[in-house]
Amino acid sequence: MKNYGCKIRERFGVLHRSKITHFAKMFTIWFALLLCFNINAQTTKPIKYKVEIVQWGLMFHGNTTWQITEDSISIKMHARQYDSLTSYSKGLSITERQTIFYWLSKIDLQKIEKENVNNTAPDDMGEYDFDISINQHSKKFHIYRVKIDSVFNLVKQINLLLPAQYQIGYNDSYFRFQ
Repeated sequence: MKNYGCKIRERFGVLHRSKITHFAKMFTIWFALLLCFNINAQTTKPIKYKVEIVQWGLMFHGNTTWQITEDSISIKMHARQYDSLTSYSKGLSITERQTIFYWLSKIDLQKIEKENVNNTAPDDMGEYDFDISINQHSKKFHIYRVKIDSVFNLVKQINLLLPAQYQIGYNDSYFRFQ
């Protein structure tokens, strides 16, 4: 009499071993790919950015300068009345850095004109000079009572990180008389 049970067990055993071998090969390939992607992620150059915003042109106020880099925000306010200088500085968390960079990446620097001026606007509304640098690309431009959505959204996000007295005036209130 033949023992068919042994042959069936051997056949399933061979199939079972081949499945394990196939699984081990696939796991090794996936692990190697994952390791390669992780190494590539670590070797990419970090994003460098800098945003400088200067508010000027207000009759009774001095100039205010906001400087935003990938690790901090610093503000210098010069008051004409008292000839005083007020400073504020804040470090940025990883999430705050990523949020600022996200909104910076939405700005097409090539499409922004150097002069963005609404000549029908009333005087003494404050003017803004922007100097934005992202890695090797930079752009300087001037805004007076013109809303550029991508720049407006960036300023809105920066203002969320600042106390009220240090927020950038390029906001909804700036356009309330239009």
